[in-house]
Amino acid sequence: MKPLYKARADVCSRAWIMSQQQGHELDLPSLMRQANLYRQYYGLEAVDLVGVTTESAEKFRILIEHCVRIGLFPSLRGEMPEGDLVRRFEDVGVVDWMVPTTQEGLDRAERPVRFYTRLHALGDNKLPVKELFDRPATVWDVVFYDSMRESVLATSPVVYAEVMEELVQAVDVLEAAGWEVNLRHLPLCIAKQYGLEANASGFHQMAGDPWEYRIAAQRNQPLDKIILTGGWAAAELCLAQNLLSPRNNPTCHSCQYRMVCDRPSEQYQREIGIEELTCQHGDPTLGEEVTLVTDPLIFQKARGVAA
Repeated sequence: MKPLYKARADVCSRAWIMSQQQGHELDLPSLMRQANLYRQYYGLEAVDLVGVTTESAEKFRILIEHCVRIGLFPSLRGEMPEGDLVRRFEDVGVVDWMVPTTQEGLDRAERPVRFYTRLHALGDNKLPVKELFDRPATVWDVVFYDSMRESVLATSPVVYAEVMEELVQAVDVLEAAGWEVNLRHLPLCIAKQYGLEANASGFHQMAGDPWEYRIAAQRNQPLDKIILTGGWAAAELCLAQNLLSPRNNPTCHSCQYRMVCDRPSEQYQREIGIEELTCQHGDPTLGEEVTLVTDPLIFQKARGVAA
């Protein structure tokens, strides 16, 4: 079985809080209200706090203490703050970090560190396999595209075919060393072609994974609507399907995974095309179902993910 980050055994149902919205810095009462909403209304147990800077350090310190007080386990996501702020934040309750693989000064952290790599920002650089291999194994998120909305990347998206062979090797090496590797928003047909379907994790997979971000809470869906839809997994799968419907295309339209796949972003389809995609119908000679797949964790169950 492929490894999963050991913190999954302790913490479930998380969300994130951004310190900025539409270019405006949120004040402390607004951030605390968001934390209260996640914990007291939605019943979430963990939160990623995003956007800490040296200037906002005191605000974040108070927010971290508040999250701990109400039972919402806080992580910090993004670039680590400068100097001794890392230790100060850990002292008041930060449980772990989620930082880019370009982060320096990691020895300042005593708590576990998770990592992410945005592929479009790599340029000509290689995947950071050696750097991660030499660290304690946690989580590495490889991000192909990270928005439900059509927010155009400053640079062209990375072509799947140009990075997949390197990713296969990276996943093999790091999983053997105990890492959880998530390929964020990679189309299932591409992942399956390279044997990485268990690692493909998009908004549809988040819906079924109890440790993942609760996108219905992020979008402030009323609890009664979530319950009426059939619970968190059903409501979030429906939400993902609706929000990502503009990504539909002729190849994906009749694919058996169309209900559980993020598909390429609109920008990818516009700038690069859909020639790499293959419509999946299943192979009955291999015991594969030909019917429409509605379980978003159909492949992730191979590494122990279950709703």
